[in-house]
Amino acid sequence: MDMGITIRPQIYIFLAVLLLFIPFSWLSAWLIAVIFHELCHIGAVYISGGKILSVTIGTNGICMDSTPLTEGKRLFSILCGPLGGLFPVVLSRYFPRLAICCWILTTPGWQREIP
Repeated sequence: MDMGITIRPQIYIFLAVLLLFIPFSWLSAWLIAVIFHELCHIGAVYISGGKILSVTIGTNGICMDSTPLTEGKRLFSILCGPLGGLFPVVLSRYFPRLAICCWILTTPGWQREIP
């Protein structure tokens, strides 16, 4: 896989500040939920025949650039993040914090998927 990953330095400061105010168990559940959400997007792009060219992680979110996709395949890859994030909600009995964080990521208006 020939993917470029860029991590903006501000994200480290942002995470350090979050650690001051949010318990580690909640912050780790949130990070796992975000990683799972983004992996659903990446998986959908690859299933659609695309390729992720670059990933940028910053304080304003995670931005992925891929090879051009048709409108239908692009919509599929956009929707797979929130819909895939519903899977951990099924496991809420065993991982309640993760389920809550995934549910929040799935709610409309929490994020902007389309630039």
